[in-house]
Amino acid sequence: MGPSATSQPEVAETKLAEEVASTEPKVVEKKRLTYHEQKEWDQLEPRIEQLENRLSEIEGEMIQHGSNFDQLSLLQIEKEERTEELEQLMERWEALASYV
Repeated sequence: MGPSATSQPEVAETKLAEEVASTEPKVVEKKRLTYHEQKEWDQLEPRIEQLENRLSEIEGEMIQHGSNFDQLSLLQIEKEERTEELEQLMERWEALASYV
Protein backbone atom coordinates (compact mmCIF):
# COMPACT_ATOMS: atom_id res chain seq x y z
CA MET A 1 0.00 0.00 0.00
CA GLY A 2 1.22 3.46 -0.82
CA PRO A 3 1.26 6.55 1.40
CA SER A 4 -2.03 7.84 -0.03
CA ALA A 5 -3.94 4.69 0.82
CA THR A 6 -5.90 4.68 4.09
CA SER A 7 -7.05 1.68 5.98
CA GLN A 8 -10.69 0.71 6.39
CA PRO A 9 -10.84 1.55 10.13
CA GLU A 10 -9.46 5.05 9.49
CA VAL A 11 -12.03 5.72 6.78
CA ALA A 12 -14.84 4.44 9.01
CA GLU A 13 -13.70 6.65 11.90
CA THR A 14 -13.52 9.69 9.64
CA LYS A 15 -17.03 9.07 8.27
CA LEU A 16 -18.37 8.53 11.79
CA ALA A 17 -16.78 11.76 13.00
CA GLU A 18 -18.28 13.66 10.05
CA GLU A 19 -21.74 12.21 10.76
CA VAL A 20 -21.55 13.14 14.44
CA ALA A 21 -20.38 16.65 13.59
CA SER A 22 -23.22 17.13 11.12
CA THR A 23 -25.88 16.07 13.66
CA GLU A 24 -24.65 18.29 16.49
CA PRO A 25 -26.64 21.48 16.87
CA LYS A 26 -24.86 24.50 15.53
CA VAL A 27 -24.19 27.14 18.17
CA VAL A 28 -24.54 30.63 16.77
CA GLU A 29 -22.82 33.29 18.78
CA LYS A 30 -25.04 36.28 19.39
CA LYS A 31 -23.45 39.50 18.22
CA ARG A 32 -26.06 42.18 18.82
CA LEU A 33 -29.37 42.96 20.48
CA THR A 34 -32.69 42.02 18.96
CA TYR A 35 -35.26 44.73 18.36
CA HIS A 36 -37.07 43.93 21.62
CA GLU A 37 -33.82 43.75 23.59
CA GLN A 38 -32.81 47.15 22.20
CA LYS A 39 -36.12 48.63 23.35
CA GLU A 40 -35.59 47.04 26.76
CA TRP A 41 -32.01 48.37 26.88
CA ASP A 42 -33.23 51.90 26.11
CA GLN A 43 -35.64 51.74 29.07
CA LEU A 44 -33.30 50.11 31.60
CA GLU A 45 -31.05 53.04 32.51
CA PRO A 46 -33.88 55.52 33.16
CA ARG A 47 -35.71 52.90 35.26
CA ILE A 48 -32.56 52.09 37.23
CA GLU A 49 -32.06 55.80 37.88
CA GLN A 50 -35.69 56.12 39.06
CA LEU A 51 -35.26 53.25 41.50
CA GLU A 52 -31.99 54.65 42.86
CA ASN A 53 -33.67 58.03 43.40
CA ARG A 54 -36.66 56.43 45.12
CA LEU A 55 -34.38 54.43 47.42
CA SER A 56 -32.66 57.68 48.43
CA GLU A 57 -36.06 59.24 49.10
CA ILE A 58 -37.12 56.26 51.19
CA GLU A 59 -34.00 56.52 53.33
CA GLY A 60 -34.74 60.20 53.92
CA GLU A 61 -38.34 59.41 54.84
CA MET A 62 -37.16 56.71 57.24
CA ILE A 63 -35.04 59.29 59.04
CA GLN A 64 -37.99 61.70 59.23
CA HIS A 65 -40.36 59.04 60.57
CA GLY A 66 -37.88 57.50 62.99
CA SER A 67 -40.39 57.31 65.84
CA ASN A 68 -43.40 56.15 63.78
CA PHE A 69 -43.10 52.37 63.74
CA ASP A 70 -46.03 51.82 61.35
CA GLN A 71 -44.63 54.24 58.79
CA LEU A 72 -41.13 52.76 59.18
CA SER A 73 -42.49 49.27 58.54
CA LEU A 74 -44.18 50.37 55.33
CA LEU A 75 -41.06 52.19 54.17
CA GLN A 76 -38.89 49.16 54.95
CA ILE A 77 -41.15 46.90 52.90
CA GLU A 78 -41.05 49.32 49.97
CA LYS A 79 -37.28 49.63 50.30
CA GLU A 80 -36.84 45.85 50.13
CA GLU A 81 -39.12 45.60 47.08
CA ARG A 82 -37.33 48.44 45.25
CA THR A 83 -33.92 46.99 46.13
CA GLU A 84 -34.89 43.59 44.75
CA GLU A 85 -36.25 45.16 41.56
CA LEU A 86 -33.07 47.23 41.19
CA GLU A 87 -30.90 44.13 41.56
CA GLN A 88 -32.90 42.32 38.85
CA LEU A 89 -32.63 45.29 36.49
CA MET A 90 -28.89 45.56 37.12
CA GLU A 91 -28.43 41.87 36.29
CA ARG A 92 -30.41 42.32 33.07
CA TRP A 93 -28.42 45.46 32.24
CA GLU A 94 -25.17 43.50 32.64
CA ALA A 95 -26.46 40.71 30.40
CA LEU A 96 -27.51 43.10 27.64
CA ALA A 97 -24.43 45.30 27.98
CA SER A 98 -22.23 42.55 26.60
CA TYR A 99 -24.00 42.92 23.23
CA VAL A 100 -24.07 46.70 23.00
